[in-house]
Amino acid sequence: GGDVYWYLTVIICYMLINPLINKIKFSSLFIFSIIISLFAGYDNNINDLLYLSRIIVFFPFYLLGYYYKNNKNKIINICNNKWLKVISFIIIIFFLYICIFKLEKIYMYRMLFTGRHPYSYITTSTFHITYKDRILTYLISFIMGFSIMCLIPNRKIKIISNMGKRTLQVYVLHFPIILLMKGLNLFSIIEKNFGNNFIYIFLLISVMLTFFLSLRIFTKLFNLIYKKIFI
Repeated sequence: GGDVYWYLTVIICYMLINPLINKIKFSSLFIFSIIISLFAGYDNNINDLLYLSRIIVFFPFYLLGYYYKNNKNKIINICNNKWLKVISFIIIIFFLYICIFKLEKIYMYRMLFTGRHPYSYITTSTFHITYKDRILTYLISFIMGFSIMCLIPNRKIKIISNMGKRTLQVYVLHFPIILLMKGLNLFSIIEKNFGNNFIYIFLLISVMLTFFLSLRIFTKLFNLIYKKIFI
């Protein structure tokens, strides 16, 4: 949607409260952030205006990232457990199977993962959303995130590692290209010509777009902008 850059706004808000995070015990703040998020879903005034809902809903993830930064070696040692790697691999394969072959059964939950709206916005006559559903989405997100971390190799892979350092430029630049593709009606054309296999074409396009937008030429452009802003 047109609000694809919400992420940058939310991150700025989190960075502004960083000094407070340092002064509060992590476990207490993390639990409190989860509880606030669960209750926030019942307030219809907490919605996508100024991205308030997403600021609240995604705050626990920011806290986990902050915790990881300060305890990196400890967490990496845990992730290196061979059994955890096996379990993580099974979890990810199972999740991919559900998303590809059972999508119609879980599609209704997709809006919960955006963190954009109160429960009432998502609730329908046949689908009633409560705090339990948000807990479920948190659990799925935490488990999937940790599983991916367990499978990330400790050594650098030249091309992929360089791409990983340039995610901001990919995130900022991908939206204009998507708008261009929509304007040219390419998504409808692909879906019409490839039928049910269109999802694999979209996946291929996503990978190619990621490689393209992570090129050094875009990095140089972003570095030039950073210098103009922060010097």
